[in-house]
Amino acid sequence: MVRRIEDTPEVQLDGVPVRSRRLVGTDTSSKFSISWMTIDGDHPRLRMRESDIFYYVIEGSGWFQLGDQDREEWSAGQYVLVPSDTEFSYGGELKYLNIQAPAFKPENATWLD
Repeated sequence: MVRRIEDTPEVQLDGVPVRSRRLVGTDTSSKFSISWMTIDGDHPRLRMRESDIFYYVIEGSGWFQLGDQDREEWSAGQYVLVPSDTEFSYGGELKYLNIQAPAFKPENATWLD
């Protein structure tokens, strides 16, 4: 079935400056999840125990910090791969794709900030 991103409900996530449209989730696949996301601010540091995460910036700019590395600037057309069990944080004013494998499960997130 062909779908439009605009037809997918947008949800404000609790405790973070992020809005999300879940395009593919555990209701349709346990193997991966895809979300169209918007951030306006800084996301707290966290670690996902089981999922590798691929972030792709569609629009805007900001920063990303992976593990103990220095913060790096990122913008439209750039991407980051976060291996499972790696601490990370990011922020800015961005629209981006978040792709996780296996699919996102809240109980796999450890908030560090």
